[in-house]
This record gives sequence, structure tokens and C-alpha cells, in this order.
Amino acid sequence: MPLLAQPIVEYCLGIPSWCWCMGGQNRAIARRAFAARLPPEITGRRTKGGADSLGVEIVDRDRLIIRDALLGGQLAEAGLLDHAALEPALSTAVVAASDYRRILQLADAEAWARSWMGKTTIMTADRSGAS
Repeated sequence: MPLLAQPIVEYCLGIPSWCWCMGGQNRAIARRAFAARLPPEITGRRTKGGADSLGVEIVDRDRLIIRDALLGGQLAEAGLLDHAALEPALSTAVVAASDYRRILQLADAEAWARSWMGKTTIMTADRSGAS
């Protein structure tokens, strides 16, 4: 672990805590150290994306595919879905951030159920715009 070499650790431990967030930016010293090697979009960013943003993007992009698959799929056929709650959540232009995780879990369960029933996957779509 070369980054745990004694001189590096001693240097890092010597950085005063008030310097960690200089200018209101976390990791300020590391950002300054790599400023010449990284694009400004990276060194200057104020927020950090995470797995949540990817999930929201997937549900927003494939909302209609997911909606059709869930409301007309194996889970619905078995009476395991609450149509009254699911249909409005998937009918809006943008899925609420509080709903997307559960929707992805249901889509995953639907895909699993379909695989056991020998049916095609639910996540196939022609993204070229052709029908």
C-alpha cells in the first residue's frame, strides 16, 4: 500500500482540519493537488453523483416499458402488485425519487419470474426510435 508510506501519512496527518474544506469545498487539498491533471468539472464540482441517480435515470428512461411489463406481467397475474399504487407512480412523466427503488425491485422480480416461466425479458426496447 504505497499511499500508506510513512512520509505520506505524516503529511496528511499534519494538515489542519480547517483546510480540509477550504472555500467550502470538501477534499480541497486533493483537488488543488490534482487540478493540473483533472478537468475543472471534476476538481470544481460541488455535488457527487451516486447509484441513486443511475436508478432514477433508468426508471425515467424506461418508465413505459417497466409500466407495461409490471402491470401486464407475471407478478400482476399472480395478484402480487397493488395496481392502485403502481399505476399512478409509473404514469407520471418523472417517477418520484421515493418510488424508483421499489419500482426497480419489482422490475427485477418480474424479470426473474419471467425467466422461470420461459418468457422474454422485460427490458428490451428499440432505442433507435423505430417501431
